[in-house]
Amino acid sequence: MKHVFISYSRKDSATVDHIVARLDEDKFEAWIDREEIHGGDLWREEIVEAIDDAYAFVLMLSPDSVASDNVRKEVDLAEGAAKALIPVLLAPAKLPSRLRYQLAGIQWIEYYRDHEAKYRELVEVLRTHQPKPSARKTPTTREVEFVLKGLNPSEFGTEKQEQLLDLIADSTRTPRADISLEKLTAGSVHAFVKMPADSAYQLKTAALNRDSRLINFGIDALRLSGDRKYVLLKTGRIGSLKAGRLGGRYWFIGGLALVIALFLSAMIISFVLPRAEIFVTTTSTSTATNTFTSTPSHTPTSSLTSTPTRTLTPTPTYTPTPTNAPPLSAPRLISPQAHQVYYLISGSCTNMTFKWSSVSKTDVTYTLDLQTDTGSNVAFFPGISGTSMNIETCSGNYRWGVRATRISDGQMGPWSPWIPFKVKKWHIRPTATPTAHCIHC
Repeated sequence: MKHVFISYSRKDSATVDHIVARLDEDKFEAWIDREEIHGGDLWREEIVEAIDDAYAFVLMLSPDSVASDNVRKEVDLAEGAAKALIPVLLAPAKLPSRLRYQLAGIQWIEYYRDHEAKYRELVEVLRTHQPKPSARKTPTTREVEFVLKGLNPSEFGTEKQEQLLDLIADSTRTPRADISLEKLTAGSVHAFVKMPADSAYQLKTAALNRDSRLINFGIDALRLSGDRKYVLLKTGRIGSLKAGRLGGRYWFIGGLALVIALFLSAMIISFVLPRAEIFVTTTSTSTATNTFTSTPSHTPTSSLTSTPTRTLTPTPTYTPTPTNAPPLSAPRLISPQAHQVYYLISGSCTNMTFKWSSVSKTDVTYTLDLQTDTGSNVAFFPGISGTSMNIETCSGNYRWGVRATRISDGQMGPWSPWIPFKVKKWHIRPTATPTAHCIHC
């Protein structure tokens, strides 16, 4: 990661060029696309690679940029690649709902209010994200995860694996010897293929452009290592995988397994609910491991004068009123309550519902973070308006937490305590009767 990606509308070129020139003077390498792109044009590999290789994504907001379809696509791609989003407000603008969701909880830099002060603020923010020189080297190889619909691992044998690798080599003009299948995982087929970085960017660009060769092979989605979200080939958009993507003949089996799993889960929950409540109550008193302090870009200041002498002071046209809203508390986590959650093998992962208590009736959104027990990010959902979220989860050891953000002033509350839980598969055989499993063993 070596540069800052600048996303903007061509109509704001004069202001943006001035900011980029100053960034160059301050030794920041800024990547900016100078070509005119029309809404119907295909993705270019240069933009895909530039966003992927950036350590920060600076979004220049204005009435023109928020109306730009290309800017929206670039934001989608940056968010899916887990890039640091830095919104810079060039002029007051009303954001569409989709963009508001993506920027929820992120502090804006209101450049139009004070160009010099806000530019210095931008520099300080960029320095916090700037990697050390030793970490700026661009990797020469990347691992690409392919999701193939309608298949299970038993059907993805050596012949099918070779066909996938041949397709990658042909479509990217990469020597076959430079491409290798690293591993396979279940839950439809997830094939992890190592290849040269340039080939990985070509494939990601082809997926964004809905390449028919990839779709006809049965590839439903793909993402590069380090990406948070997938490129969904049916739409060419960035998003998360959803349950129910498997091929036709697996629908009945999956549906039947889901009914059985729900029935067994209800029995288990009714048995362990009192103990689970104790677990949640005792855990909620622990101290959150991650705390964040939001620093607003514009802080109103009030002055108190005890002198009785009447003093005439010019009245500014804009007088922000300080808010005395109480600090946000951490939500109490409600589910999953058990240490271990079991699900039936049905060719996919289980769809779990995460619930937490409300810290306020109005003016609050929530951010849910799902991680492995080692702290690696699995899923990150900002701007949730309710107090529950459905996530597809495979077997493994996880932890999850939630924090609240006040919409009116952008204040972020502390993270809730991290709640660990374990997801296991239940192997059900036709000749065997499943026995109850200990949840707290």
